[in-house]
Amino acid sequence: MDYTDVDTFSLKRLMDKQARYRSHLEFLDTCTHMNIIPKGFQLKWELQLEAGDEDFEKCRKIKIDAANQLMGVTRDVCLKKLRVRSIIFILC
Repeated sequence: MDYTDVDTFSLKRLMDKQARYRSHLEFLDTCTHMNIIPKGFQLKWELQLEAGDEDFEKCRKIKIDAANQLMGVTRDVCLKKLRVRSIIFILC
C-alpha cells in the first residue's frame, strides 16, 4: 500500500464518521421535534418507597428532563464533531 492508498483510506474513514454523526444528529433532531425520547435515553429508575402520586409525577418529570438534557449534550457533541470534520475536509 503506497502513500496515496493510506490517504484515500483515511479520507473514507473520515467521511464514514461524518455520515454517522450527521445521521445521529438528524435522528436526535427528529426525536426532539416529535417529543420522543429514544429507548437508549430513557431512564429506568423508579422510586422504591411508598409515596403519593404527586411524588411519582415529580420523579417522572425529572427523568424526562434528564433524558432531554442528555439528548441535548449528545446533539452538541455531534455538532462539534461535524464542525471539526468539515475543517479537516477543507484542509485536505
